Amino acid sequence: LQGDRESAATFARTAFEGRARTLGDRHPATLRSCYNLARVLDGRGASDEVIGMYRRALGGFRVVYGEFHAHTIASRNSLSGALLNAGRFAECRDLLQEELELLGQQQSAPADRRRAVVRALGILYEKWDAAEPGQGHGAKATEWKTTLEALPPEPAKAPK
Repeated sequence: LQGDRESAATFARTAFEGRARTLGDRHPATLRSCYNLARVLDGRGASDEVIGMYRRALGGFRVVYGEFHAHTIASRNSLSGALLNAGRFAECRDLLQEELELLGQQQSAPADRRRAVVRALGILYEKWDAAEPGQGHGAKATEWKTTLEALPPEPAKAPK
């Protein structure tokens, strides 16, 4: 299925719809199928459907697992990427800033998430500046890069 996006999309959609019908919208397997369908469709390019599927998966994962579960984080990352690729910069900014606020409130948040979100905000503003020069987005990109440099380094990962 890897080489045939249409077949992969059909397979993923069938799995998602079957799980939603059988297990319900908030079942973890349904949410994973929703996310997987969005990923397959995202391979064709960001669209309203892709963004909607990522939003649906993210909303469900937040309820089922909480804000900092791996599935929730992956969904948030994918949604922010799709928004960025679609040129929906303000929505992407809002999503990333919301996560940054959540990180400030949660002691048990993964240590590397703050760096990842700050890095993503810098990239967002760089792309926003390229799309809409002269609007101050370049200065915001520089601010976020400076913020990233001031953060403690990521903890070393244990060898496998």
